[in-house]
Amino acid sequence: MKRDNVKLIVIEPLFDPKTPNSIGSQTGAQVVTLAPSVGGEKEVTDYFKLFDYDIAKLTAAIKAAGVK
Repeated sequence: MKRDNVKLIVIEPLFDPKTPNSIGSQTGAQVVTLAPSVGGEKEVTDYFKLFDYDIAKLTAAIKAAGVK
């Protein structure tokens, strides 16, 4: 990950974030959890909001990681 300059680790909330968080802290990658389906988060009430939510989370993570 360091060699390839990987900045993001994408996970679903179904899985325990312990391992991805550990890998992220060791490599400098940011862990971002995306909603896998409608209802996965309170504000995700339809299919379009699912995409809006996940895209917003990815965009914020990309900016925070300094990815160009």
